[in-house]
Amino acid sequence: MEVQIEDLKDLTEPIDGDVDDVFHWRASEEEKATNERFSTDYSVLKQSLISSPIVKQIFKVKYSTNKKVEGLSNEAYNDDGSIMTKKMMKDLSRPNPDSFDMDIDDDLETEMLKYTTNDDRNGMAAPEDIEIDLTEEYRPELADVLVLVRHSSIVINNEYEVKLPSTIRSSNLLKGSKVEEGIWDEDSLLITLSSGFLLLVRFFQVNDSVKPYVVQWWKASSSIKQHPTLDEIGKETLTHPSGSLAALTSAQGHIRLFHCSQTAHGVMLDNIQNINFDGQILHSCFLEPLKDVSETNHALIFTLIITSHRRYMIRLFECWLDEKRIIEHSPFLLTNEFDVPVFVVPFKQGVFLMMEKKIVIITVNQMLSADYNFLQAKFSGAFPTGYYKPNTRITGEGNEILISTEDGTIYSIIVVEDRIHVRPILRVPKLSHFILERVEDGFALYYSCSFGYGGYRLFPKLLSDEEDSYKYLLDSCDQLDIISNWAPLLDVEVVDTRNNRQELWLANARSLSRLRYGYKAEKEIQDNKLRKAYKVFNHVVGDDLYFIFSFIDKTLVFKYEDDQLIDVEDSGLELINRTINISSVQSICVQVLERSIIVTDFASENTMRLDLEEDMVLADSSDIYTAAITESISIEGSVSNNLSFFESSGDIHLFGESVTLKIPVTFLRFFSFADQLFLAIGGANVAKIFKKQDMGFNLELEVEIEFSDPNDFVVFSGEVFISSRLGEFSKYSMVFENEKLALSHAYTLRLSESPIEFSSSSAELFLISKYLWKLNVGETYPSPVIFDEPKERSVYSVIKLKQSKYAVLRDDGFSFVNISNYLQPILRSIKLSQVPRRVKYISHLNVFAIISESSLLFTSKVSKLETRLYSRRQSSQSLFEDEIPLSLSEWILPTTDKAFRNLLIGCRTSTGGSIKVLQPKFSLDSTEVVEAYEIYSAKTDAPVLAFEQLNDDTVIYSSGFKLVISTYDLEKKKMLDSIIVHEFNSLIMNIDVKDDIVLVSTKDYSVSKFKYSEGELSLQGSDYCVRKVTNSLSLNDNVTITTDKLHCSISGIQGYETRFRSFVSFVPKLKRCELKPLWYDGQIMNRFIAYGLGGEIQLYTLLDKETAQDLAKHLNNKKMVPNSVTQKGLWDLNDNMWVNDRNVNVIDGDLLLQNYSGELAKMLNAISF
Repeated sequence: MEVQIEDLKDLTEPIDGDVDDVFHWRASEEEKATNERFSTDYSVLKQSLISSPIVKQIFKVKYSTNKKVEGLSNEAYNDDGSIMTKKMMKDLSRPNPDSFDMDIDDDLETEMLKYTTNDDRNGMAAPEDIEIDLTEEYRPELADVLVLVRHSSIVINNEYEVKLPSTIRSSNLLKGSKVEEGIWDEDSLLITLSSGFLLLVRFFQVNDSVKPYVVQWWKASSSIKQHPTLDEIGKETLTHPSGSLAALTSAQGHIRLFHCSQTAHGVMLDNIQNINFDGQILHSCFLEPLKDVSETNHALIFTLIITSHRRYMIRLFECWLDEKRIIEHSPFLLTNEFDVPVFVVPFKQGVFLMMEKKIVIITVNQMLSADYNFLQAKFSGAFPTGYYKPNTRITGEGNEILISTEDGTIYSIIVVEDRIHVRPILRVPKLSHFILERVEDGFALYYSCSFGYGGYRLFPKLLSDEEDSYKYLLDSCDQLDIISNWAPLLDVEVVDTRNNRQELWLANARSLSRLRYGYKAEKEIQDNKLRKAYKVFNHVVGDDLYFIFSFIDKTLVFKYEDDQLIDVEDSGLELINRTINISSVQSICVQVLERSIIVTDFASENTMRLDLEEDMVLADSSDIYTAAITESISIEGSVSNNLSFFESSGDIHLFGESVTLKIPVTFLRFFSFADQLFLAIGGANVAKIFKKQDMGFNLELEVEIEFSDPNDFVVFSGEVFISSRLGEFSKYSMVFENEKLALSHAYTLRLSESPIEFSSSSAELFLISKYLWKLNVGETYPSPVIFDEPKERSVYSVIKLKQSKYAVLRDDGFSFVNISNYLQPILRSIKLSQVPRRVKYISHLNVFAIISESSLLFTSKVSKLETRLYSRRQSSQSLFEDEIPLSLSEWILPTTDKAFRNLLIGCRTSTGGSIKVLQPKFSLDSTEVVEAYEIYSAKTDAPVLAFEQLNDDTVIYSSGFKLVISTYDLEKKKMLDSIIVHEFNSLIMNIDVKDDIVLVSTKDYSVSKFKYSEGELSLQGSDYCVRKVTNSLSLNDNVTITTDKLHCSISGIQGYETRFRSFVSFVPKLKRCELKPLWYDGQIMNRFIAYGLGGEIQLYTLLDKETAQDLAKHLNNKKMVPNSVTQKGLWDLNDNMWVNDRNVNVIDGDLLLQNYSGELAKMLNAISF
């Protein structure tokens, strides 16, 4: 039967015909939220801290390194469309046509104009242009890039993340077209979004990195609903092995085919066809090309469906691409006993069906002839989780498929004639998606795990047939990379630190992890013998690299060779004294000691030396000039600073006259600007700049600086940076006008509370202030450099060597370090023996209390601590006997002499619930042991899901539907009887206490607000809107923040009206926070985070009306042409075009244009954790 092809005009209509406009959420009578944007008293700023780390798919994408960075233009060809023609090859070798010129004579383009529009020039990204010298005929030079597809982002080479403004529904690799026999063009990536778009993504070489761009988009659906319906396509993305056809499927009854055409700028998605049928789609795929049939002109689509009449069947569709014709073959009915496969895989001349305990192969002939004599084999492994079809031979000849199971085993399944061979070949700690290929040194495995770490491992061998299938080969393999994962995210704790900052700690999987965001640093080689050095310098002679280490009483010189430091004693440098400064003039090295200046060629053949009578306390050198600050003490005991200049020409001699300074000098630095040499000195709120003249250095400029204790000075990217000894730094713009130098103050920021030193290269500036920060050219706010290790170390010096490799001196020694060029989330994890359920920071002990499903444990910020639990029941061996801990909080009991801090734990029992009060303290034997003593316990009628302290010594907790309070009698030293203060119609899920405001969240009836005053708890009101709440927060007296897990939304309620509503892609939980850096001195920000089980964390900042309206002016307006169905061009993946914004009074900080400044810029960047 031939299937009717739908008219193209139907693309603009939803498949189910029901349009629900949620681009702008319309307030219902129940919610009464205003539709006028940012006109209410409160709005909210949403900023994504981290997106979900769960990897949905892994692809090895082949991209062309010799193509220009450009998108698809409005050109097409009447050729086959899937083979790259000579005309296309010649087009690639000449200058590219204007991407927006249209060939109106082209028949295919005329057809496309029926349902597309001209490209929008304003919608184009502007990546850096790359000049490529192409030969007469294009030959792709292909390289591989690893792409990890996550929930709402993709990760390139496990290095940097590119976020999308909508969640990803599905993705697949579209193979490049054939250039000639055995040569293929680059691949593309197809991504469907929950917002209803299909993106065609191409990868380009830009400088030293690979960057993805969207070159074409399609509206996959015109139905705009809160969630995709069963009828909407995009649930799954299919691609044909030849790269000539792609398809999007829905969950029910629809497949849309996209014909692929080759242009001079790569493949594009061309004509479409819709296939409609009755039934829910369980599985679908393109089958592999049949023998003796052109793979670029013919395709078979396999679908496994259940019809509305509950018929279980296979439907096979045959597509002839040249005729745009689709033939539906007769349904192949299956019995109800036929298992539903876990997944299906295209197989040679058929399809491979992986069941839980069985493997079934059905050929095309069997589908067409209704032959039920399937090839089958039992499968005795664990539950299957994924599959991969290798491009290289893994175990033997034949059709091979690799299967992974939930216990981490990878099986090779080979079909030879009429036999299925199943063999375990690898075993790793759990994996969900993977790529396994044979390489020169063994077997390369890339893998991910939904709730665990993934990585890249190189195995020298596979499991042999004789070896135990449960044996790990991890000891013999090389771990080349790690794919981080902090899901499932079960709880978040915001920890206040002593320097007014906050840390984010995550209870995830079987770990407690500190989450940070910055540049990842990984050590390669470390020498602990040099840990007493306080400064390191480098010097280059030809191809030889030397390091000079300064100690308090000596100097050491080493040559770096073959990843080793080799001691050098004959460098010409003095080694028995402390080195103040080293500078290089080509191969000549200038060493400044406390009373000497030495100039040497590092071969001890040509050395000059000048000894002084006074001590030099500061020095710097540039070219042949050295400046030094010497101290002299008068007879009366007063100290004076003298500035002297020396020239190394023939010998070392004074250059010009010495200058007596009236300020205590704290820094001295040479710099060049506008082809002139200058010297900057600073101290006591002033910086003085001297300019080199023929006969010496003369004072050029005196500038008042922001702080009285300057510490360092540097010129970076034409701008001046000055730091202080209290952790501040200022930036000044610098100009040279009318032969005069002028500085203008730009800004001052507080980075830390320790002195800041600078270390710069051409592209980056490092700020060393106990720890390390990095500032790139054009940036205002530095980001931390975070070492991948459990304990933080003080940094003394950093030297750039090449690309991303640096030499770093820390308090634990000298090391070579690779520092990432991209900001990324970084976890420092403490492994736990159990899955954490709740975590609470105990500040007076500086430890974390963690409840699991069956126990309580403690950790420090570095390691797990030994926990000893003592029950009041002397005969009991367990503190939690027949009890499961559910809630955890801290109870502070103020007394006349001191405050007692106890833990409150709510539990579930087989008959109801219980509450416990525990007192934790360090053991007298060791600070590595925490002892917790049970001082009170009581039974409750129902499980205790929430347990908090009010603003006095009273505790409040839930017991099923009941709200209960209890008070501690300080005189009698005992808990008083519990009092039920309120009973709800739904299960109490959470209690939030802030000052005298108490919020109680219930499972089905939203949130109620109470006020606690003078021992009385009075109901102030309840939310009128029915929501399924996870928890609620009180930000201030006016605004209540609550969640709705049914609609995945966060609402701000003021009075009885919803002031803002934010839709998220996860079930949100809320936590109050500030997360602001030391440098932020703006108004107090009301902030909270929302996090989900999948690892997403978003930051929300409450905005007043004026600030919201100012920010709204910087929103990136959509650039989509109205009523267009597809466009070609070049866009960033995070373009605002792919957003269906249903939020109310929410400003998405990720979609703001980067043209703000002043207080807005400070607020948007004021994030630190």
